[in-house]
Amino acid sequence: MKNTLLCLSAITALATPSPHAGAQTASGNNPGSEHNGSCSGERQRPTAGTYSRLIAYCESEFNDTAFVVRDSTFYVYSGSRGYDANNAMWRFDNATVQNYVPSMATFFNQEYQVEHFDAADNDTFLVYQDWFSGSLANSAAKLYHYNSARYIDTTIGLGWNSGTGMWVNSFKNILVFGPSNNVLQQAELSWNVASGTWDNYQMLYYSYNAAGDLTVSTTLAWNSVTAGWDSIARSVYTYDGAHDQLSRTDQINNSTPCIWYNTFMNVNTGFTGTNPLLRTTMHWNNGTSTYDSVRRWHYTYNSHNQVLTYSSESYGGTSWAPTALDYTGRYYYELYTSAVNTTMASEGNANVYPSPATDEVTIVASWAEAQPFTVTISDADGRMLRRWNENATRQYSKTLSVRGMPAGIYFVKIAGTQGEIVKQIVVSGK
Repeated sequence: MKNTLLCLSAITALATPSPHAGAQTASGNNPGSEHNGSCSGERQRPTAGTYSRLIAYCESEFNDTAFVVRDSTFYVYSGSRGYDANNAMWRFDNATVQNYVPSMATFFNQEYQVEHFDAADNDTFLVYQDWFSGSLANSAAKLYHYNSARYIDTTIGLGWNSGTGMWVNSFKNILVFGPSNNVLQQAELSWNVASGTWDNYQMLYYSYNAAGDLTVSTTLAWNSVTAGWDSIARSVYTYDGAHDQLSRTDQINNSTPCIWYNTFMNVNTGFTGTNPLLRTTMHWNNGTSTYDSVRRWHYTYNSHNQVLTYSSESYGGTSWAPTALDYTGRYYYELYTSAVNTTMASEGNANVYPSPATDEVTIVASWAEAQPFTVTISDADGRMLRRWNENATRQYSKTLSVRGMPAGIYFVKIAGTQGEIVKQIVVSGK
């Protein structure tokens, strides 16, 4: 098919094919994105084995007569990185998003994404950059913090201030986990520039059945007038005996006391494993008190339970057909071998302070046994700024000047024969 050939030719044109990370979600059942190419049945870290990872994605949009290629994304990995089932996201080195211009039959770069990893190979910093006139400019970023079970419990969103050349706070998500590592609560906060503090924005609560399936998610919005939380929306999920998600009913509340009103329902049918082959979206009709069909999505999967293709069509009252709001998508994967991570520092620790820094920083490190090592300082875009070697030692301390360094986030990596340690610092500049 023409669209598929265009995607394949775009992949071939890249020297190194690449993957993209999906968004963090509240539960392993992943009620969020329907089209993230995720592998629902695989926990790819740290068990050794052969797995499948996303290397490219291409989407087409219906333009009244036919589906036309809209955009493509390509992902690059190193080593045994792949899908992180704990946090429902792809662990890639970088990704390139391209827009297709039909009149020129050409893809143009739109966005570049770079992941940064710590010594335990957790992705801790994701940078988004936009293409302008053939060059990259910082746009947004996410900082991730992990709990002891390697689940992301805090995400901080940053925006790039081109005037000051610094990252500025935008939003913060804080997750609270239960004993089975299901998310029980999610707090969403927004940054108040005027006060320099985090303000309440939304709160989400999650409920599960005895089998651990997500059954209800409730969204509350912060009311600054009453200084309290107002219930505004909820989703109710149903399952069959095999834990296949049969439906999700979305409801809103716009009254006091709380009365829930139906809005949409998604119904899944025709399962392969726990993956639906068909998802139908229906809108609540207040006049007839019934659901009217709106759109449906068809899916195919590979042998690793990853989405291979999807296509949508709209209901016109008597029949289904694609319209201007419908899409098709195709995912491309590669097999890779995952091994147990060996880069974690062996009985070692390090610290870099102060952070934020204006004049100088001090790097301290220690190990159980003496070892030679290399220190590397890189910026948020992955560019190496400084690198030097040190002789074998068990205790290390060095103070460096950061005067003249642009304000921003930097990474200090200490790599020795027993492993490596990565620390993040912020330089505020002067």
